[in-house]
Amino acid sequence: MELDKCLMFNDQQSFSEDDPRIDEWCRIWSRPVNRSLFDTVKLTEQECNDMLPQIETMKYGGSDLMMSPALEEFVLQMTGADGIHSNYILFRKTIMKDKQVKRGDHATMTLTPILDAYFFFGNGNVPDVVVSMGTFRTDTDDGRYNTGTYQRPMWVKDYDLLQDEYLVEYFRYTKMEYLLIQKALYDRPEVFLETRKQMTVDPQPTKKKRKGKGRRRIVKAVKVLRISQEEFADYTKAHREMTCPCWGVIGHWRNYKSGKRVWISPYRKGKQRNDPAAYSSKEYKMEEVQHA
Repeated sequence: MELDKCLMFNDQQSFSEDDPRIDEWCRIWSRPVNRSLFDTVKLTEQECNDMLPQIETMKYGGSDLMMSPALEEFVLQMTGADGIHSNYILFRKTIMKDKQVKRGDHATMTLTPILDAYFFFGNGNVPDVVVSMGTFRTDTDDGRYNTGTYQRPMWVKDYDLLQDEYLVEYFRYTKMEYLLIQKALYDRPEVFLETRKQMTVDPQPTKKKRKGKGRRRIVKAVKVLRISQEEFADYTKAHREMTCPCWGVIGHWRNYKSGKRVWISPYRKGKQRNDPAAYSSKEYKMEEVQHA
């Protein structure tokens, strides 16, 4: 294949190499990109790592955050420990408009592409890898289904890049960072300090030039989001840990605003609630009530 047609396939490919759309996809993905025209989120590698535990307590589904993001298109500038070198990932709306269906022995998987993530591993303006990110739904013959998010390389400038197992895992890590940025913007937007910068853009050249007038220049304002260290420290601080693996909740009445009263049966809570041996018993003492 030519360099601008390095489209990735695997044993579960959902389109063939003869698909007429491939040439257009590859032409778009291999074009130079002006990253300065997009909103930018600046994070260090350490800040990215500090955000990861938020996944464990997230009340949102990854699919929800990807389908309804707070900030859809932006550049993630991830600065290394040396404070000098950065990787840049541009998240853009996908050019793969349609759904792709994979059929297994007893299940059907539907992939819905949402983002094209452009990875730049240097200072160049042509991406090294383009990774498709989106949501999936798997339906089984018995009516059950599950949903989630996926990422998979679609276009590469050099096939040898994908021989690096760390890099393939890095794509998943970056997808998680996209979701965590959305979560932070949902829950605690003050975690980010926002500034704006103006970019002057030349419009696309047209065949007809206006007589007596120069080319118009468009001024575009883009956002730059940086971490507010004080807010970020509070946002990412360790959550309270439960030392009891399993405890019991006694039966009780729950009163609703409507006036409805519902009896809640006794139940067990905790990570090991299904293990009888882990139960932490309580001792109840009934005291005699003194009547006046």
